[in-house]
Formats: sequence, structure tokens, C-alpha cells
Amino acid sequence: MNAVSVIKESFKDIKKITRTHFTLAMLGAFFISIIAVVRLPLYPKLLSASDWFLIFLPPLISLFFFYAAEEKPIRSVFWFTRLIYLIFSPFIVIAVGDIIFGDDKTGVYSEHPLTRFLPIWFILWILGCIILKLLAYAVRYASQKALKNDNPVMKAIRDFTVMYTPQKVIDKEKNKKSSRWVWIILCLLLIALAVFLLTVTLFLHNVYSNMEFEAILFTITFAAGGLALEDLIAGFLLVVFFCIVSGYLGYHLLKCFNNDKLTVTDTGRDGKYTLKLDRKKRAVHIVLSLVLFLTCTFLFSSQTNFAHYIKVKSDTSGIYEKYYVEPTENVVSFPGKKRNLIYIFLESMENTYASRESGGSQEKDYISGLSKLICEKDSVNFSNTDRLGGASVFVPAISHTMGSTVAQTTGITTDTKIFPLWGKAGFPPVKKLEDILHDNGYNQVYIEGSKGAFSMYDTYVGRYDDSLVYDRENLAELGYSDESADYIWKWGIEDRKLIDITKELITEVSKKDKPFFVTMYTMDTHTFECGHRCQDCDEGIYNDYLAAVDCSSSAVAELVEWIKQQPFYADTTIILVGDHLGNRKTSKVDIDEDYIRTTYNCFINPAKTPVNTKNRIFSSLDMFPTTLSAIGADIEGDRLGLGTDLFSSAPTLCEELGEDLYKEELEKSSGN
Repeated sequence: MNAVSVIKESFKDIKKITRTHFTLAMLGAFFISIIAVVRLPLYPKLLSASDWFLIFLPPLISLFFFYAAEEKPIRSVFWFTRLIYLIFSPFIVIAVGDIIFGDDKTGVYSEHPLTRFLPIWFILWILGCIILKLLAYAVRYASQKALKNDNPVMKAIRDFTVMYTPQKVIDKEKNKKSSRWVWIILCLLLIALAVFLLTVTLFLHNVYSNMEFEAILFTITFAAGGLALEDLIAGFLLVVFFCIVSGYLGYHLLKCFNNDKLTVTDTGRDGKYTLKLDRKKRAVHIVLSLVLFLTCTFLFSSQTNFAHYIKVKSDTSGIYEKYYVEPTENVVSFPGKKRNLIYIFLESMENTYASRESGGSQEKDYISGLSKLICEKDSVNFSNTDRLGGASVFVPAISHTMGSTVAQTTGITTDTKIFPLWGKAGFPPVKKLEDILHDNGYNQVYIEGSKGAFSMYDTYVGRYDDSLVYDRENLAELGYSDESADYIWKWGIEDRKLIDITKELITEVSKKDKPFFVTMYTMDTHTFECGHRCQDCDEGIYNDYLAAVDCSSSAVAELVEWIKQQPFYADTTIILVGDHLGNRKTSKVDIDEDYIRTTYNCFINPAKTPVNTKNRIFSSLDMFPTTLSAIGADIEGDRLGLGTDLFSSAPTLCEELGEDLYKEELEKSSGN
């Protein structure tokens, strides 16, 4: 059977199409075409309605003929397998399209949708559907021939199909052995665990790609109270998926173990097919259940680095006993006149997005606003190179916002544990930046656009009467924001609005007769959503994430300029710092392979002059003593927590121990 005869036979089937068949073919083609077009890395605002229509036509037409040429399904042993192929095989073409039209070509195809993109897109779907149809006919022809010749492999496939696809059972013989329940329970447990791990792996791969197990465990332990609606919906769908898949497999497993013989309808074999379920077939089920569990465990571990987590947490670190410096009053001393501090955490802000000329990894400088701040005479940037740079050392515990916050305000990392699951979530009971500033008479304001319950941030700070926490919920209650406004998105308040609110709150606290500390978190550059485009973002930037980075950079730079114009600026230090690296996959940003990614930092108007700012090796933990030093505090020994004052001449622990040993010790269990 060649391609020409297959096409001729397909057109004969189309001529005999019924109204119902036509409707189903059109609906199937329509919905899969929507999925295919939505996944395209095209910038919507650069395409007209007619462009989108022309882009939608190739998959719609190709898939319609693909389904319309399919003969009416006949009730047989393989009918369900055939249905699965018809539904899911077009996704192979979509996957090929993902490879051809990569995210790095977004701008090219958006600029030339008709001349460069459409021809390739049209050929892809025409050829793709023809190949899928040929493959279906080839498999059908080969299977029919093998069954006629009593091929043992084909017979085994038929038996497996009977056991694990919906069949109309017309007769059965029960298995009455009570010992079967031991194996049933074992297989059900393995299947349930396997499906659970598979479900979580698929979710993490598509939504939180490259997220380490330690960060996942932290999120489960601390973050559930402030999850966005989309994440709650995704969680619900995960539960539904788990129940359907594990329930389906469990049902057919029971069908196999509870019966010695099954007879099902099969139009291809005298109207019925009888399957004998002996000990060998049940042993195969046990082996397959184990293989499924081990495979899903491997996939989960590959996705989350779970095996590495178990390995490092099985050992206890001695770094805290040997190097930890408690920030007591004897170690930290403030000057008579205290400086104000404004500390801005920049969500996933990397130096990567600067131009190669400046020290980044892009052709264009997408953080030009922040890059210019570093060049000003009253600014300091601590770098891992002799150009723009920053912290280059990361471990999973400090690679998410709350973990980085803890590191930058205590000089230590969070230590997550799988067990006990019933333990109450809490942060390390150590003295942190809030406590030190409270003891020294500071008014404190903490501002974030998301819910404070997320990651339990509202329990980490705001523990004193002079420490006020403002989040998405109470900002709306106090009238600073409106939940129905256009500046509200998935995670909360857009940066452009939050910056306006921050200006108001800074103005209010600056009028009091005490020094102040204001912390603010940006959010629009959250990488898992590929950034958030607000109305101020540059429409000429095709990549959504880089557009958000460019916009956030400009907005923060404008905020800094506003602060510099205020009467309190002379006695104020501003610190801008990226909380952690972004997710490389979800941000869809091209990064040079040999480029060392670092988080952004800039100390504006500090009280001290640094000894050396270039070619430093440091991590987020070093921000803790460096922050206090930047506002004029003297630190005995130049170390607090596990961090080192970068303004001093003292080497960081990372420089002293070496990067590999430093990271190894931080990842181990603290023993507490």
C-alpha cells in the first residue's frame, strides 16, 4: 500500500461522510487548531485579524480531512486505541511546530507572518496529517496481517488491549482465590504512587519548569495560603487527573485479578474474543506496575533533582557551628545619627538582561534604567567580574523569593525537611534585620503587591508595633488600591501601581521623627508567567518577559530618581537587589551558553566606601551584613550569620572555602 492509494481511499471515505461524521470532524479539527495556534510564539499585537485567520486555516483544513477521511469506528478490541490515536496524534505535529518555530524566532515570524511563517506552517500541517494518516493505515494493515498469521507478539498486544481499554464484556469467569488481594493492594499502591508522581512531574514541567525539590517542598510547607487562583485551579485539575488516571488503571487491574476468563465483543474475530487470565498474565501486571512506579520516580527525580536532595539532606553540615556569627549588640553597633534605608527586592532581576557590552548576555540592554544607576557617582555595584555583575553562587534554598529574603535578612538559609509532615511551618528562630532595626528605633514598612500569606511573609515580618506590612489585601482595604482596576493581575498589583503606593507610604513614614526602613517587592518580572506586560510596556519588544524586564527596570529607576528629589534623601541609602535568578525555560530568553548568570545589585548613597567591588564571589547571604554596613553600622569581624560585609576587605565564606564546598555545606541539613 503506497501513499497514492491511501489518499485515493481516503477521498472515497470522504465522499461517504455523514452529517454527524462531518460535524465531529469539524469540531475535532477546530479545537486542536485552537491549541496549535495558541502555542505559537507570535506577538499578537503585530498581527491583524486576517493574519490570524490565514494562520488558523492550515491546521483546520488539514485536520478536517484527517478526521473526515477516517471510516466509521467499529466496535472491536482496538477501537479505543484507534480513538486515542486520532485524538492525540496531531499533537506530534504541534510538537514539531514548537521546534521549528522556536521562541528565539518570535520577532522574525511576527514581522513577516505571511512571507516567512505561513508557507512553512502550511507545509507542516499538510505533510504532517498525510504522514499521520499513512502511519495509521500501515499499522492497521500490519496488525490485521499479523493476527491472521497468529503472530504471538500481536496476540500479546491484543490481550493487553482487552485488559486495559473499555470493552463490552459479554461473559466472564470469576477468580475466587483470596490470596489475589495481596497482589491487588500492592499493584494499586504502586500505580497510585506512580500516577501521583507523574501528575506532579507534568505540572512542574509545564508550569514551574526546573524548580528544585527543596523549593517545591518550601512552597508546599509555607505558600499554600497565598496561592493565586490559577494555581488553585491547576491544583484542582491535578487532583481530577490523578483520580481519573489512577481510577481507570485500578479498575482494569481489578478486572484482571478478579476474573479467570473474559469474553468481549470483537467484530474482527467472529464477533467475540475470549481472554484467559492466568498466573503469567497477572505476574506481568505486577512487573508492569513496578516498572511504571520506577519510571515515574525517575521522571520526577529528573525534573526536581529529588535524588540530589535526599543525598545532601542525609548529611549534616558543620558550617553553622564553625562560622555562624550571631548579630548581637556587641557585634553590631550603629552611629549616633542613623540613616534611613529603602530596600527593593527586584523579582528575578538578572544582569543577564543587560547588553553584552555592559556585562550582560543580550544584544540590547533591557535593564538600561538599572544599568545607568550603577554608573552614577553615588552608586556601588558588587560584581563577580570587572564589569556589571552580582551574586553568582546559588543553592536551591535561596533560589526562590522567600528563601532569598531569609538569606538577605538573616545571613542563613531555610532548612526544609520532608518529615515530620505534621510539624508547624516556621522560619529559623534567629535574629534578623527587622529585629536589629527595631532595637535601634526604626519605623519599618514592608510592601508587596501579592498576598502576604504567600510563603507566610506576613508572619516573617511585621512582628512589632512599629513594623507595618502592606500586601494586596490590606492595601485594598485601606483604599490604596482597587481590586477591580486594570492594574490587578494574577499575583496582585502591577509594579507601576505599587510604585505609586510606595511613594505615598515612604512620604508618610518619612514625616515621623524616627529613622525608617522601607522594603518593597516588584512582581511583574515573575518568570513562571513569562513576565507580565502592563500598559506601559514597550510593544516593540516581542518577548513578553524582556518587555516586562525593560518596563520594570525603567519604573524602578524612575522611583529612585523620585527618592533622590525628596528632602530625606541625604540621610537615606537605597539598595536594589535581584532576589534570585529567573526560570530560563519559562522566560524564553536566549542566554549565551558560557555566560555566568548573576543577580542585580546596586547600593545608592551608602555610608561607606567599599574596599573592592570587582571580581568578588558571593551569595545572597552576604547581603545581610553588607546592608547594615551600607547604613553606617560597624560589624566586629565583618561577618554576620554566614555572610560577609562586602564593603570590607574580608573574604566571603565562598571565597574562603571555595564555591563547591560552600554550596555543598549550605545544601546539607543544618541539624536543627
